[in-house]
Amino acid sequence: MPEFKLQSVLNYRKLLEDVSCQEFAERLTEEQRLAAAVKEERAKLDELHRTVEERRLEGIAAQELWLLEEGIRHQGRVLKKAEERLAQAHVKTEEKRAALQEASRKRRLMDKLKEHHDENEAARLQQRERNEIDEIAVLFHKR
Repeated sequence: MPEFKLQSVLNYRKLLEDVSCQEFAERLTEEQRLAAAVKEERAKLDELHRTVEERRLEGIAAQELWLLEEGIRHQGRVLKKAEERLAQAHVKTEEKRAALQEASRKRRLMDKLKEHHDENEAARLQQRERNEIDEIAVLFHKR
């Protein structure tokens, strides 16, 4: 059976799909890491809020309250930056997801072309075989 003339293109498309899959997995892992960091920063901020409330109930000096409030503002900024990084990572992850889908679509297209080629070649070979059998049968019948 003749070789599929676009096999090198199919191999290249498979390679591109593998690379896209790897990049998507890396972005997804990074996004999950950043989500965990946001969760951790949010927990720290919640703990600071609880500490302030507990200290207010116990009685607290104005200077100490000011320091705790400043810590809350700082932690809020840290949390906001972490959330921004997570949002950016999510956008990049979605871009990689789209690239992977496109690479998969192109590879599947080449797979279908190869399947069509293989089916046509098999049909051609079967027809050739039937023709040869018919020819042998005709030659045998003439004897």
